[in-house]
Amino acid sequence: MRFPSFDVAGFLFGKVANTNRFDTMCDETFADVDHDDDGALAVAELRLAVMLFYDRLNARMPLGRRARPPSRAQLEELFRESDHDDDARLSEEEFRGLMRAMCANVSAGVAFELAKALLVVPAVGKLLMGALRRCAPGARKRLDEAGGFGSAAVSAASAAIVSKLPLARPKWAC
Repeated sequence: MRFPSFDVAGFLFGKVANTNRFDTMCDETFADVDHDDDGALAVAELRLAVMLFYDRLNARMPLGRRARPPSRAQLEELFRESDHDDDARLSEEEFRGLMRAMCANVSAGVAFELAKALLVVPAVGKLLMGALRRCAPGARKRLDEAGGFGSAAVSAASAAIVSKLPLARPKWAC
């Protein structure tokens, strides 16, 4: 049986970037950083705007989870791509587009972490239980007898193993 593919990053991006709250955060950030009230941001103002936006975004994320802002080089590239009229300044609409592009990268990072938690950790747990069955049948029997505690121990061990694996987050994912 084939399951339809599901774009987790696209789903998360749509959930975040297509909300009134997202637009409000963009508008507030733009207004806070546009010190000369000319309705546009230069590259220097943009860096401050992005840091402020990520600070506000991270304040709303669960404890321990933080979105990382793009590097200076990435931000300059995003600036060039978002400056549609090539005036070396971003209008409020261009700024919102840039923030949507960055939000897509945040969503990709969340999707990567979600994939690790939902796919890699359970696979490692299954391998761990198979190894215990073959190499230490007594330990496997004790885990089975422990019920939920045994499953929790295997899950914790699997998560610890996965956290040590060299699974690099893609460079494009914030």
